[in-house]
Amino acid sequence: MTTVAACFEALGQYAESVKLREETLALQKAKLGPDNSETLLNMAHLADNLIHLNRGTEAIPMIDECLTRGTGKDVDPSLIPSVLDLRLRYFAKARDAGACRKTADMWEEMKRLDAGALYNAACFRAIAASTFLATDKSHKGAQEAATEAGRPWSGSNKPSRPAIRF
Repeated sequence: MTTVAACFEALGQYAESVKLREETLALQKAKLGPDNSETLLNMAHLADNLIHLNRGTEAIPMIDECLTRGTGKDVDPSLIPSVLDLRLRYFAKARDAGACRKTADMWEEMKRLDAGALYNAACFRAIAASTFLATDKSHKGAQEAATEAGRPWSGSNKPSRPAIRF
């Protein structure tokens, strides 16, 4: 079912993909459990499909649940960065600078030090900064954007868990 849903997704037929992913998610939660890696991956794809259908208010709680359930567990290494990116881009499109900042903070709270994590942190802050500029063209908005873009990364010198765990 997930393969067929992925095919619909690749074809841009998001409504059909959502139907299959919702059905699959219910089955996965019942059989594999809500914290299972495959369940979480399907949940992330479902949230992405919902955003493509302009149903972000349904997608954001799903993204946040995916983050809560997946953080600190052995999951696909791309899961957490991709759902945070999805969350950030949704809020950037909605021009919600505060939610963009919160998303960047969520990423940094994971305190990962690998090159990809540091790159993501910089990108997340840049998107948050551009959202501040887009929503407030005044001097204050420019100051907020500059502060956000120049904000130092708050991670420690030691990762709190192995690099492949999020």
